[in-house]
Amino acid sequence: MAQNSARPAWETSDHIDDQVVNELRQKFGPDAFTFQPTRTGMPVVWVKREQLIEVMQYLKSLPKPYVMLYDLHGVDERVRT
Repeated sequence: MAQNSARPAWETSDHIDDQVVNELRQKFGPDAFTFQPTRTGMPVVWVKREQLIEVMQYLKSLPKPYVMLYDLHGVDERVRT
């Protein structure tokens, strides 16, 4: 009997094996991003402010470009204690 490789809905994933995550890591290096484990089914990627425009331009200029951005949030981490 074949094993089902689908993850249960309650289980989180860091999406490290997703195509877009691999493309970003190859282009900008493995330490350029923070990948947040989620249950959304989509990668959540933290990008430094200084790299945001470069990353967005890269994703838009690929042979098969990413043409839709679901969410973009900014967090001021300076006020955290």
